[in-house]
Amino acid sequence: MVDQPDRSQFGPEGARAYGLVLEFFPDSRRAATRAFLSARIAQRVVRGATISSVPNSHLGMALIGGSVIPVVALGATTSEIVVCELWESLTPGVEPEPAKGATETIGVSGVTVLSSGAFKRLDGASVEFRGEPVEALDVALLVDALE
Repeated sequence: MVDQPDRSQFGPEGARAYGLVLEFFPDSRRAATRAFLSARIAQRVVRGATISSVPNSHLGMALIGGSVIPVVALGATTSEIVVCELWESLTPGVEPEPAKGATETIGVSGVTVLSSGAFKRLDGASVEFRGEPVEALDVALLVDALE
């Protein structure tokens, strides 16, 4: 018989969450904020893309993979853009439920990717990174920025 891993080490949900741990500075006076972004949302990380400002808007635009996409800045300028796929309705947390319906591709800038992979799931809203809890990114902020 094969030994089964002790699932209790993976948190109350008994699983790991896959994605990215991001760090950003919401403004120059605050400390860095860390957030987890599920691999169900984060599609890829692009470096060196040019972000153009959109007049009379807080959004930017970038040409990524042959398509122009809106870009939401979470912090100060960095060289990384996380390309995300958002559904019309998203459930919050570390593992959002896939939804049926239309999707929107957006870029998230002003972030630094600290790590990617499988993270110990502490609960439905956070993972463990370097011994500390990291809350899931509030994707509603991204959706609100598009409206």
